[in-house]
Amino acid sequence: MELTDKQKTILISAGEFELSPEATAYKLGIEENFLIDLLKDPRSQVNKYYNIGKETNMFDVFQGLKKQVMEGKTYAAKLMEEIRKNNEVDKIIKERFGI
Repeated sequence: MELTDKQKTILISAGEFELSPEATAYKLGIEENFLIDLLKDPRSQVNKYYNIGKETNMFDVFQGLKKQVMEGKTYAAKLMEEIRKNNEVDKIIKERFGI
């Protein structure tokens, strides 16, 4: 599927704000099941731009947590570590099972 600039922007926003597949498909003007198939395909442009949005969101979260850690808030450090551990587990699952 060849994406327009508008569709790329929609996908980045969808990933960043974790929009549902139903809402994202509606905004893109495509079938929800088709979108889900494209999101599952790591080679698709849809997957690429959606994940850019997700990564942007996580960057913002880490920046906020980093600021709180620098202010001495220990709960922020614990939360940051928990997120990192979860990301490592997700990475291993994806590598081993392609999920």
